[in-house]
Amino acid sequence: MPESPKIARTPSFLDLLTADEAYAAIDGLPSLDKETVAVRDAVGRVLARDVAAKDDVPHFFRSNMDGFAVRAADTEGASETSSVRLRITGSVAMGAAPAGALAEGQAVRVSTGGMMPEGADAVVIVERTEELGDGTVAIRAEAEPRANTVAIGEDMLSGDRIYSAGHRVRAVDVGALCGVGLTEVPVHLRPRVSVLATGDEIVEPDQPLGPGQVRNINEYLLEALAAKTGARVVDHRVVADDEQTFGAALERAVATSDAVFISGGSSKGARDLTRGLVE
Repeated sequence: MPESPKIARTPSFLDLLTADEAYAAIDGLPSLDKETVAVRDAVGRVLARDVAAKDDVPHFFRSNMDGFAVRAADTEGASETSSVRLRITGSVAMGAAPAGALAEGQAVRVSTGGMMPEGADAVVIVERTEELGDGTVAIRAEAEPRANTVAIGEDMLSGDRIYSAGHRVRAVDVGALCGVGLTEVPVHLRPRVSVLATGDEIVEPDQPLGPGQVRNINEYLLEALAAKTGARVVDHRVVADDEQTFGAALERAVATSDAVFISGGSSKGARDLTRGLVE
């Protein structure tokens, strides 16, 4: 992200900030403490430090297609009209190592993701082959070295940074983290947020409206927005326009929260108490 602009002035309580100024002020706040969580619980959390791959991905030379593992040199000149015949020496089971090395003139059945036998350097896809029933296979396409294979560490090498500090973990990231051998990640604590809506005129959404009353929109909206970012809303309430009641609620919120959102009480009217209580 580009560097946020710095606030060029000191705003008073009743000044409106631009979005850029607000983000600049937030950037100056200290980060929350760290904790370690299981990868399965990390979605929506913010990484507290860079995360690196624990293993090479893949950690073995593997086939990228169903077909036959071959020595590319043995397929020279093969085509649909002039096939090359190789002797089938077996198959590679998924999740297992090949039984032996591949010699000149031989081929081994492999599946997508299967381990390549020693000596093989390419895979001919099954659509370009035909088993002849006598223990041989007709190869009908010439293979280049490394064709239809994935090298060790081709996707990622051990020690490669996969995510930077500050990254918010997505569902797709969980698969990547597991794929490089990680079961836990360091994240910042979820912020604790209190939401206070002020005003004697506010009533709950299911209540009938009297003269001059409005329904409680902002408290619900702020709570939902806070929860969407991954914050824990620890306190939410409508507070009356009374200095003692509002002051007690604000003190409690500040004592138990990392951030307090207040809706209302911030204009220049005689009944607006927020500025005085905050100060």
